[in-house]
Amino acid sequence: RIAERIWNSNAINMKDGYICYDFDLIKNSISEARKQQIFSAVDSVDSQLSNRDILQAIKEAVNSIFSIDDIFFGDDYIDYEIINKIGINNKMLYQNNRYHTYAACHHCYGKVKKIPGKYIVSAHCYRIENEYNEYRKKDFDMFEIVSFDTDENLAILGWELIFMIYSILEKSNIIDFQIIAANDSFMTEDKEKLLYQMLSKSKIEIVVYSEKYKKNIAVASINFHRKNFISKFELTDDVSINSMCFGIGINRLKN
Repeated sequence: RIAERIWNSNAINMKDGYICYDFDLIKNSISEARKQQIFSAVDSVDSQLSNRDILQAIKEAVNSIFSIDDIFFGDDYIDYEIINKIGINNKMLYQNNRYHTYAACHHCYGKVKKIPGKYIVSAHCYRIENEYNEYRKKDFDMFEIVSFDTDENLAILGWELIFMIYSILEKSNIIDFQIIAANDSFMTEDKEKLLYQMLSKSKIEIVVYSEKYKKNIAVASINFHRKNFISKFELTDDVSINSMCFGIGINRLKN
């Protein structure tokens, strides 16, 4: 009820305890020509390839759909200069006096040269979890598109990226998926902050139902950072510019 009052009630619905976006509305907001372009690019992604190969295939597909300004590759460890700006949390793996990478996008912000702009960044990531399984691993490959633009352009990009994931799932005959409002529990345990993140639509996930685990598994997500990283890394004084990242869990998507 709260969500329906804050958001457009026609754009969301409740299902199995999740706040879900209406995918038909998202799909209908994209032109037929643009959808065809995305479909054609996704044809290059073969679900039978190895993890590393499918990562390269997705990069090539994204590069052909969107105007990418640069491509970055993150190291296994995060520089202390970055740590001092983003802070630390209890999910970050600390070994040999260094923190492992836990989000690929953190390797992007110190290298941005052009705003507005779109950047691809990939990295091998590590996280501390209460339990591990084939979908929640100690280390995994992550691919992200980080974009700096106006809210209107970020929203258009977000819907097109969601449609791209839908196209990949459809290619693999996966139709049981949802687009849900979510939160980053690994970023904070503050319940008020987690609730604010959901109600402000800061994070959206594309989830696929797992018969084995009897629950939804996130395969991709959008995170609207707004001014968070822009201010921390002093990237621009243009008040109309915000940032967003779209992350794909390569291992999960392949599985």
